[in-house]
Amino acid sequence: LCLETDYRRTNIYQVVLTEKTVDLNQVVLTSGELEKSIKAKGKVAIYGIQFDFNSASLKPESKASLEAIADYLVKKPSLNFYVVGHTDNEGKENYNQKLSADRAESVVAYLVKTHGIASSRLFARGAGDWVPIATNEQEAGRALNRRVELVQKR
Repeated sequence: LCLETDYRRTNIYQVVLTEKTVDLNQVVLTSGELEKSIKAKGKVAIYGIQFDFNSASLKPESKASLEAIADYLVKKPSLNFYVVGHTDNEGKENYNQKLSADRAESVVAYLVKTHGIASSRLFARGAGDWVPIATNEQEAGRALNRRVELVQKR
């Protein structure tokens, strides 16, 4: 319940919020949204890139996110990026490190092969579970930690 008062009248209104779970796997950023985040933070987290379980094989539902990245890279040919894979902490540290690096390599390979992005502009790196952005204690946090980031290379 909210109350606003000015010198002539008082307004009372009720705001109803409904909690809804968002499937991060379905979030696809446009090239404009990628640009906005990169300009503001020097990086962008991309959740729409999906891989087969315990694999670096890209799933078909990743295409929209990969297309947005390619579109952005074509529009910004002078920029170079680290493509950084991240995992949750469910596996062993060395396994997660290798899996995240392999996944970053898959993204780079797709962009180079499918869209002709120069391989000299993209640097695949794996961060494993070393850089969480949420707790790994619940699935919602683990889902946030499983991501690919584009980090502008200076």
